[in-house]
Amino acid sequence: MFRSILIIMAIGIFSSCAALPSRFGSGASEQDDVRPQRATAPAKPGGRSAPSDSWPEGSRKEVHALDEAISEGRISAALPVFFQLHERYFSRLESVPADFQAALASSWNRMAGGLTLETMSAPAETRVGKNFSSPFSVRLVFEGTDGIKPVAGVECIVSVGGETVWKQLSDQDGVVSFVPPTPERSANTSVSLTIFVPEQFQSLPQGFTPLPETVLPYRVATAARSVVTTISVLDFDRNGRPITSGNPSATYLLKPLVQHGFSRIGMADFQKELAAGDEQALLKAAKALFGSSVQRFIYGTVKIESLEKNAEGVWEAALVCTLSAWNFAAGERIMSTEVRHRHSGNSEWAALDAARKTLAGDLLVTELIFSL
Repeated sequence: MFRSILIIMAIGIFSSCAALPSRFGSGASEQDDVRPQRATAPAKPGGRSAPSDSWPEGSRKEVHALDEAISEGRISAALPVFFQLHERYFSRLESVPADFQAALASSWNRMAGGLTLETMSAPAETRVGKNFSSPFSVRLVFEGTDGIKPVAGVECIVSVGGETVWKQLSDQDGVVSFVPPTPERSANTSVSLTIFVPEQFQSLPQGFTPLPETVLPYRVATAARSVVTTISVLDFDRNGRPITSGNPSATYLLKPLVQHGFSRIGMADFQKELAAGDEQALLKAAKALFGSSVQRFIYGTVKIESLEKNAEGVWEAALVCTLSAWNFAAGERIMSTEVRHRHSGNSEWAALDAARKTLAGDLLVTELIFSL
């Protein structure tokens, strides 16, 4: 007994834990940048006091095995031990001693806080029908008392757009690689790589550091650039009235699409239908005008949410665009989006024009390239 107590006293424990996210692991984050994330560990623990006699029977040995595996960098062994402890005791936390809970938090945080997923390969965008130039790959490492070492034998998951598509054990170098199948459709989402966690363990109490996650952009551009297409976008003025004297946003949208290889594309006016907001009437009018000559119809509105001068005397324009695309051949909507943008300028007109140029000529172009 005395020897067991000495062993347990030698293992550090936090006197308190920082308030950290309660969820276990990390959620999908659909972001486009390459950002390996390392869990932030709480402050270094102080000495762990001897466990009380009210610790669950057999738990001292299990916690000791967990700490020993972590200290030796055997993460593939430590994770199952923790999951067993969680399953056995966390369903009745109200009856588990506080020092036992703190001991588990200390051990887990020491492990999770030392883990990092390093980006090894993040391929550039591709097109529908063309493979990515390289795999999506990361390397799992653990920083312990003897430095940073690769972590082998840990099951990791790969999710694309929030859907799990792949599971793989990290190899002897800690590397996990995902080779996507040849993409059959456009996409503008992300690939998430993280450590696999059984569903029943995905909710842990506060004070437990989340496992690391790496999120990489997954972008597949459309190959359907020669489909006969017509654009109709209606702008509104600051008073909410439709602008009938021109098509500024549609014009800003058309030119870069042509520059990106969209051929057989033009513009048409459906101001009455777009102003009324009646999509069925709009599609009926477009079908009557186009007949079978147009296969794809891109339509929407651009409205001013705010246009005002700030405290520094600079004008700021905030726009919102609702845009959809309809496939007449299939009789269905193939994409729909809402995009907002804010821009500043030295005058009311300059701010508004710059906002329209960026919204239509940049943001909407990107939406269409990776959505159609």
